[in-house]
Amino acid sequence: MQKRKIDITIEHIENQCALEVKNLYDFEIKFDEYGLPTTNRKSHGIGMISLKNFVEKYQAQLDFSQENGEVKVMIYWEDLN
Repeated sequence: MQKRKIDITIEHIENQCALEVKNLYDFEIKFDEYGLPTTNRKSHGIGMISLKNFVEKYQAQLDFSQENGEVKVMIYWEDLN
């Protein structure tokens, strides 16, 4: 049986925003030149394109990592409103 779990944490302090998403995933992930997960499977990767667009639009900092069967993405950006 495959273990499934997603943890999501978001913080907004003054004008700084941070989002952390952790997901269980045992297979090795390949990353592209932007540090985003990549795949050759058809119909996959649309979410990463949206994430890349968000990072560019809001000048966010993005960090993907994978360790001990867990994938984690951290995104930091400034709230301009």
